[in-house]
Amino acid sequence: MSAQTNFKSVSFRLTFVLFLCFFTVDTHAIPALSGLFGPDPVKTKIEQVLPGMTKYDVKNLLGAPYKYSFYTNEKQEMVEELFYKTSYILGYTFHITYRVVIVNSYVTALLQEEKMYQTPNVVVENK
Repeated sequence: MSAQTNFKSVSFRLTFVLFLCFFTVDTHAIPALSGLFGPDPVKTKIEQVLPGMTKYDVKNLLGAPYKYSFYTNEKQEMVEELFYKTSYILGYTFHITYRVVIVNSYVTALLQEEKMYQTPNVVVENK
């Protein structure tokens, strides 16, 4: 086997491994990539959250929240909040946080907050 054939074989194998890695990456573990390789599961399922659903229904639909809080309101009702986060890239990276508000075990509100993620501009000067 010549050196040229060995080089072609190694480069083909390396390209094949990189190809497999690219298509098997869990894009949901890297939120900014989730919109690039198909629909984001949170964004597609959030529209199915309806008033009157239970916390169990929401968790079955959206999965475990990334953050959870609860408190008692002025009417002594138990208020729970489930937070879900997603990102998308459209020139800039936007982070959307969905907050599902549950009062006495039933969904009463779905709130959303959108923030644009900006990286600071770096200027390199030669002196």
